[in-house]
Amino acid sequence: MVVPYREFFMALAHITGGQYVPMMNANLLAQMIIAGVREEISLDRVMNSSRKDIIKVIQKATSDGVDDQETAKRLQSVFISKKIQVNRMKNEAGVPSKEAEECYAKCADMADMQSKYKKTEPTSTTHVASMDYGLQEEENVTVDQAKRILQKAKNWEIPTSQEGHQTERKSFTTSHRSRRSGDTQRDHSTPCKYGSSCYDHTDYHRTKYYHPEGDKQQGMRTNQQTSCKYGSTCHDHTDHHREKYSHPESDKKEKTQNIQHTPCKYGSGCRDRSEYHRDKYYHA
Repeated sequence: MVVPYREFFMALAHITGGQYVPMMNANLLAQMIIAGVREEISLDRVMNSSRKDIIKVIQKATSDGVDDQETAKRLQSVFISKKIQVNRMKNEAGVPSKEAEECYAKCADMADMQSKYKKTEPTSTTHVASMDYGLQEEENVTVDQAKRILQKAKNWEIPTSQEGHQTERKSFTTSHRSRRSGDTQRDHSTPCKYGSSCYDHTDYHRTKYYHPEGDKQQGMRTNQQTSCKYGSTCHDHTDHHREKYSHPESDKKEKTQNIQHTPCKYGSGCRDRSEYHRDKYYHA
C-alpha cells in the first residue's frame, strides 16, 4: 500500500528534483502526464538559459552558509526579477512535507531511512472529486519549482567563487585569442553531434561545443562518401542512399534542376520516378 509510505516517495522525488504526484483518480492520468511533461520542459529551458545565474546564486549561498530553503528563495527572486515564467501543473496534494525534505531526504542509505521512518497518513485535505492536474501557463517560478531546479543543479560541476573567477578570466582570454586566430575555439572544444543544424544557442552549449559551418560539413561528408555503382543513372533518391553514396553527374544535374524547375510538393518522399515528372519537378 502506497499511502503509509507517502513521505518516502516524497523524499525520493525531492532528491531527484522531481515532484510527488498522487494518483487519486485514474481518469486524470492523461491530464497529469501532459501537464507534468510540459512543466518539466519549461523548467529545463529555464535551467539551460539561466545556467550562469543559477551557478552564481549557488556559489553565493555556499559562501554565506545558507540552507537550501533560503537558496531556493534567492533563486526565485532572480527569476522573478528577470520576468522568467514557466508552466506549472496543479498538484495541491503533492506538496512535499517538512519531514520528507529535512529528514528522510537527507538519510545516508536505506538502513538509515528504515531506522528513522514512521508510517504516516496523508495530511492533505484535498477531496478526490476536486482533484485537478490542469496546467497553469506563463506563471512566475514558485519556491517549490526553484527547489527542484536547485536539486538538479547539484549534479553540475559548480566551482567555488574563486575558481569561478579564474575560469571566467580564462574563458575571456581564450575567447579573445579565438577572435584573432579564427579557429582556436574549434581546437579546444568538442564538436556538437548536431553540427550546423543545432538549435541550442545558449552560451554554455556554444562555449562547450563547436558547430562547423554547413558548407564545410557538407564538403567533408561528400569527400567521405562512396561512389554509387549506378552513377548518374541511379534511381534511388532516398535521403539515406544519397547521403551514403555520391552521384557526381546526378548531383550536378539535380542542382541545375533545382534552379530551373518547380519543386515537387512531395519532396524527397515522391514515388513518381517517370522521366517526365523528374524533368518537370525537382525533389529537394
